Amino acid sequence: ENVEKEAELLKLKSRYLWLLKEFSSPKKDKSADSELAAEMVEHLIDDAINENQDKDDLNSNAKFADRYGFYNLYENDEESLENLADHLDALSSYKKIDASDVSVGVKWENFMVAHRTNSLTRTEELKNLVRCGIPHEYRAKVWGELVNIQVGSTRNLLGVGYYATLLTEKKGIYTPSAKQIELDLLRTLPNNRFYDKIEAEGTTKLRRILLAYSWHNPTVGYCQGLNRLGAIALLYLDEESAFCLSLYKA
Repeated sequence: ENVEKEAELLKLKSRYLWLLKEFSSPKKDKSADSELAAEMVEHLIDDAINENQDKDDLNSNAKFADRYGFYNLYENDEESLENLADHLDALSSYKKIDASDVSVGVKWENFMVAHRTNSLTRTEELKNLVRCGIPHEYRAKVWGELVNIQVGSTRNLLGVGYYATLLTEKKGIYTPSAKQIELDLLRTLPNNRFYDKIEAEGTTKLRRILLAYSWHNPTVGYCQGLNRLGAIALLYLDEESAFCLSLYKA
């Protein structure tokens, strides 16, 4: 449902930006494009009347987040509007994929159907599929399974609920890493809506998993780079699984 709404919104924005480009271009005579623009204006007016749509943030800087939460920033000048229109047009047609992507998608679909009731295991087939790229719709499940493949034994050794217990028992206890963790939180993915504010949901989760790791492994505590790994993991994994990812030792 969210994907459909996003596609509709992108389509609507693309129309508005196309009109801006059309009306900003000098016209010597009435053209087919002008007639199309007039029709599009009528449709947009009808849409505005029939639906109480929210006014979006096309201010001096327009911010559009992709499905992963990353912003694309555009200044409100003619060149950037053209770039934005092209970008939105590309996003609105994201379903147009080439034959190789279709082939990989079909292979993943067949693989996931075959393993729908079983946990994934380390196989040559899985390795080859991962190297081809994991489709968005399967990424959360596959990442979670891969974490368990790598650190499942450590997870079992620590016991069920270890992460939650660690947060509860160590809450308020000083860790030398806390100051550096706090400094790095907003530096991690500053162009992502999940991490661009100190009170953002992603930032809060990231703080917890980094502090938890510093308590779990006080010898290492915290080092720069763990924040980026944790933040990317949280885009798809639950908080406990993202923490367990940091337990992997190559």
